[in-house]
Amino acid sequence: MLNSSVLAKLLLVPSNLLLMDEPTNHLDLDSTEMLIQARRGYGGTLVFVSHNRSFVNGLSTHVWDVVGGRVVPHPGNLDDYLYHQEQQRLAEDAAGLGERVAEKGPAAG
Repeated sequence: MLNSSVLAKLLLVPSNLLLMDEPTNHLDLDSTEMLIQARRGYGGTLVFVSHNRSFVNGLSTHVWDVVGGRVVPHPGNLDDYLYHQEQQRLAEDAAGLGERVAEKGPAAG
């Protein structure tokens, strides 16, 4: 487990890639906000896994969805990804409704 001072030192050491697994699990809100601010000044690539929505939204520029053994990249933050997923679901629902109406044929009148 990393404490916040070790994490801060890692952000100050020049590197091209940082991998973080749940970096905010043991941080309080102020430390999490400091980490977000420090990362914004980081010039390399950060790949992280987090369940902290504000952390994800504050830092992510791409969301990678792992589905059926494939990685599907989505540009933007978590809110952008969730919006895209909802729009896709609505389009699929509308397409399914259209198929059901077409199967019934023209209405008798």
